[in-house]
Amino acid sequence: MPRVNSLRKVSKLIKQKKTTLHPNSRRAKRLARATLRQEKITRQKIKHKLKKSNDLMALSFINECINTEQLSSRDTFTVDEIKGLLQTFICRDDDELEQLKKERRHNRPPTKRQELLELKKDAEVKHFETGWKLPDLTDPKNVKFSGVGRETPVD
Repeated sequence: MPRVNSLRKVSKLIKQKKTTLHPNSRRAKRLARATLRQEKITRQKIKHKLKKSNDLMALSFINECINTEQLSSRDTFTVDEIKGLLQTFICRDDDELEQLKKERRHNRPPTKRQELLELKKDAEVKHFETGWKLPDLTDPKNVKFSGVGRETPVD
């Protein structure tokens, strides 16, 4: 019997059999392995999409900042200026977070929105401390990049 890993193929092979499936049989164990593998792949895809969307959100924020009237005439940016842009990105929800803290009564648990914003900010600060993948804005070619093309200039 050929080795099949995908859940779709395993379930198709099992459905072709006319007999019922015994819970301790090799086929049942094979189906369980395929199901667990499918769940693991789905979790990994969701995790990857979330990470990718967070990175793209930071890139789009920096791109919008660079294309403002104040900064559009600049050819390059220093490392400290790039760090400042990232700090601005990280602190974008601070006003809402402070408002939620003020609205909360004394000795009451934080709201779900407040917890979500705090977790998001903590994750972004950790990401900032460990290293954020961004285009090299010290190069004029990358600063003037419009986003058209196959590859984005990320170092």
